[in-house]
Amino acid sequence: MSDIETAILCIRQIPAASLPYDEWLLVGMALHAAGASCEVWEQWSMSDSRYKPGDCSQRWKGFGKSAEQEVGVGTCLLYTS
Repeated sequence: MSDIETAILCIRQIPAASLPYDEWLLVGMALHAAGASCEVWEQWSMSDSRYKPGDCSQRWKGFGKSAEQEVGVGTCLLYTS
């Protein structure tokens, strides 16, 4: 199974509304690192009442530009447990 497939399977088990902002952002970073599209993160995020159109795409543009915090598909796995 690819990282993209694993990440998508994981987020289907994680209610976006259950995560605080920083963890929601980490899920977005993990999806980006796995090679998923921003639309995957956007669709998942829409189930949360805090969702703001355009917020995902704005943040997505900044992912992968800093080596300070490496995030991968394991982050998604962490939140499923």
